[in-house]
Amino acid sequence: MISLNVFQNPAILTAFEMYSSCMNTTAVEKFGDSELRTLLVELADFNMTKNRSSSYDWQNFVVKMKRRLNVDAFFKLDVYDDLKNTSLRRITVFAVQLPLHHEYYTAQNVTREAQLRRERYLQFMTDVMTLVTSGNRTFVKQEMEKVLELETNIAKTQLPLSKRNNFSVIYNPVSIGNLSNMTEKFDWLSFFGNLTAGLGYVLTPREMLLVTSPKMVKDILILLKSAKPSVISNYLAWRIVYGLIEVLPSKYGKLYSAYRGGQLKPKWDTCVKETSNALPLETTLIFAQHALPKDTVIEARSMLRDVKDVFIKIIPKQSWMSEKSQRGANEKAKAMIFHLAYPENVASESLKTKFEVDVSYFTTYQKVKSFMVTEHFKSLKTSKNRNEFMEKDPMKPTAFYYPTRNIVGISVGFLQTKLFSLENYKSANFGVLGFVIGHEINHGYDSKGFRFDKYGDQRKWVSDNSSKNIEKKHLCLKRSYSNFTYNNRKLGSVGDYLQQYCDIGGLTLAFEAYKEWKNHHSEDEILPGLDITHNQLFFLSYAQMWCAKYKNSAVKRMVKEGAYPFSLRVQGTVMNSQEFADAFSCARGTAMNPKEKCKVWET
Repeated sequence: MISLNVFQNPAILTAFEMYSSCMNTTAVEKFGDSELRTLLVELADFNMTKNRSSSYDWQNFVVKMKRRLNVDAFFKLDVYDDLKNTSLRRITVFAVQLPLHHEYYTAQNVTREAQLRRERYLQFMTDVMTLVTSGNRTFVKQEMEKVLELETNIAKTQLPLSKRNNFSVIYNPVSIGNLSNMTEKFDWLSFFGNLTAGLGYVLTPREMLLVTSPKMVKDILILLKSAKPSVISNYLAWRIVYGLIEVLPSKYGKLYSAYRGGQLKPKWDTCVKETSNALPLETTLIFAQHALPKDTVIEARSMLRDVKDVFIKIIPKQSWMSEKSQRGANEKAKAMIFHLAYPENVASESLKTKFEVDVSYFTTYQKVKSFMVTEHFKSLKTSKNRNEFMEKDPMKPTAFYYPTRNIVGISVGFLQTKLFSLENYKSANFGVLGFVIGHEINHGYDSKGFRFDKYGDQRKWVSDNSSKNIEKKHLCLKRSYSNFTYNNRKLGSVGDYLQQYCDIGGLTLAFEAYKEWKNHHSEDEILPGLDITHNQLFFLSYAQMWCAKYKNSAVKRMVKEGAYPFSLRVQGTVMNSQEFADAFSCARGTAMNPKEKCKVWET
């Protein structure tokens, strides 16, 4: 229950103030330009026409960018759980996310599409930086071509997307001292010391880091050694401007929207996103108290328990699992923590004001980002708390599984009436929210999740034979999905099939939980005129959740990243469900009821 009034709590009032500051377009238009130019000088010594010496201190500016704006330059820096000992937190160094898709930087045979994307991107860079500098457009374009070349070379040092989730590749613990020895004596101790200055601890050369690709770090430092200081400065300035683009005056937003090929995003949309990212719990509580009918969250938590309980109930039925593996699976399920919407029994005293809101949203934005970075790096030396509530994009229908803590998170956004409602039939609610809960539970048992134990430590708890059976299930999915076509074009395989595995497993758990609920309750009659059964409504509700349209370029990118268009995602899931075939009386051997099905859980 929410035992506070949102209009009487100072921490929650900060969310209202931040949103109002963001929506004050007059102030944004007035202060944005001058503040931006001042900021670029402070954080990158930016002056596009300046001739620079070789003594440009980019390390200092990279630290400033991170501490002030949470903007990463050459590699991303953050604090994460150690994958093999999650009681420890580590500073982690990994690939920075660049504006273009990785393949547009790195493809050996440049396609026409990639060429056009790069040309459009360069035009956007030039347009934006011409506004920033009020300079000559031809000169600015020449400088931004050099920035794009540096950006491209940075991308080429990064691991391919296909390897970035491979634990055996990305788990590289290394001390600060050894990293310095590996990278031509670069002073990493000073670098990380400045990054964490004033946070209550002092790093030593023995401090262990996690570096997803030591080669990437070495190659980037070699790259920067040969790059001109003016190009590095312009690159840092571009990283800052690109990171701020959605909170700058509208003329920048219009350029960004034109580059993205869409309409200008409504201001309120951006302000809701920024406020909820900065104050996730506070905005969640505002939404829950004012938009959700009473008892919505209680009902959702009841459904969560139903799905979890049915999963625990079917574990002993898994013939492909050894007794040892079943015990481990049971222990992990019982230890799994669920964060749905907001913490239970949240009260005023648990909410503290985190920062003050300024009249200028540009100043507020900097305070917010600096606060978030400070909190992240402070957590390096704090003890792990699995019960600490985790929020992620609360206003969106967002769900996630955090393997290093064995936590399932489901945002308050999933409780919107279009997805979940007390007025819906139970069959419909189980088909949507029940599926989402089941899907995320399954991530704890897919080909990556089974490597983590009930506490989130990377420890083997599954027998070798059970591990092989999990891999066989993934191979079955590869065969099942291999002939899919979209717009008359064969798509082929999509990598590890983790999402597909969890879709099939999640739908199974949700349907079993619905059946179990029906054993103890009576379902309302279907409305007159709806010529469907409740079992059919379960699957229709599940499918409707995935409605979407795509450009061909988006489909290509999705497949490369290991996903299918949502229509095929639904098709692949239900065609592997005997319960779906029974509900709709699909003849055996037809497309939607193939003789060979990929089954995740035996029921």
